[in-house]
Amino acid sequence: MKKTVSKVLILAGMVFIMGFLFFGCKSVPITTLRSLNFSYTTGTALYQRANYEVTLEDGVYTVGRLLPGEADEDVRTAVLPEERVRALEQLFRDNKVGRWDDFHGSNKHVLDGNSFSISIHMTDDGIISAHGYVSYPPHYREVRDGIERILNTAFPEENAD
Repeated sequence: MKKTVSKVLILAGMVFIMGFLFFGCKSVPITTLRSLNFSYTTGTALYQRANYEVTLEDGVYTVGRLLPGEADEDVRTAVLPEERVRALEQLFRDNKVGRWDDFHGSNKHVLDGNSFSISIHMTDDGIISAHGYVSYPPHYREVRDGIERILNTAFPEENAD
């Protein structure tokens, strides 16, 4: 009887480990960016969200940006230099954003209105999609700050001090 229980436990453990290795470590490869849509909210008041959208069309990347406090009609657009796109891709690789796919976090016990949503499409049809409400994947803050730092360089007239 003890040998049977031990064998069942060992087998169950092996199945769990194999399942984790095959499914728990899923990561979408970061290749060449086709589009990015990233938004986050900073509270529940009107216009307390930021939105960044990067698209590739006819070989040219453009970025659209809406900052907290700005109305929807205030969206700004600019051409995004290719080296900035490569910097985004490297930011995603460095912070293992490929592992974020299918992250759907929620902390229903905190009602401060902070949330995020990200959708990344690669030219090879790889897709990363994640969102959270007061719950974030690993390295979220570094990625959020990096996206803003990189994309805001497309608006130099606003960055001059």
